[in-house]
Amino acid sequence: GDYANAKKLYVRTIEILDSRKDYTSYVRYMILNNLSTTCLALNETKEAVNYSEQAIALIKQSQGVKSIEYIKSSNNLLITYKKMGELAKAKQMLKDLLPICKEVLGDDADLLATIYLNAAVIAEAENDFNLAIQQINQSVKITIANFRKNFYTLSEQEKLNWWQEKEVIFSYYPSLLLRADKPAPELIADFANQQLQLKGFILTDASASLRKARAS
Repeated sequence: GDYANAKKLYVRTIEILDSRKDYTSYVRYMILNNLSTTCLALNETKEAVNYSEQAIALIKQSQGVKSIEYIKSSNNLLITYKKMGELAKAKQMLKDLLPICKEVLGDDADLLATIYLNAAVIAEAENDFNLAIQQINQSVKITIANFRKNFYTLSEQEKLNWWQEKEVIFSYYPSLLLRADKPAPELIADFANQQLQLKGFILTDASASLRKARAS
């Protein structure tokens, strides 16, 4: 996308809100959040941190830390810290964020899977591959479980979109296993089981397509 033009539009919107003395609205929070992700895409990490911190402060004041908006904005900041190499800050945010996410959204939320994925990336950056494997394992478990719940209600295109979106997660897991010295046997078993589940989805879908073709 044209992130530079998007940034200009968002900054102009903030200026308009300032002129109206609108410093606390939800619209302002959303624009600040969008600015943080846009600046991150532009590799303007210091600005991304600034906008993330403003968004977090605003939503913390209006909705508190136990809200999905706080979790999303904190996850954005966590990603930015990782990109900047500020791993200590990223790890502290992760430590605070995981229990909040579980409490607010439950143990099977897609956003929790995303946070576990980011935790794996942070652990990998510190060459702690065994911890990274534990984190990516949690992410994949949640991802597959949620897909299973919706499998029979999704269209063929939606399933394809899901696979394309999540493929990076599934390929990341084996790359970590290969780099770890002695991955725990139960994690290897989990990986093998997850691969079987994914193949089961593919076979089930292929079988359904074949039945449709024969019936037509």
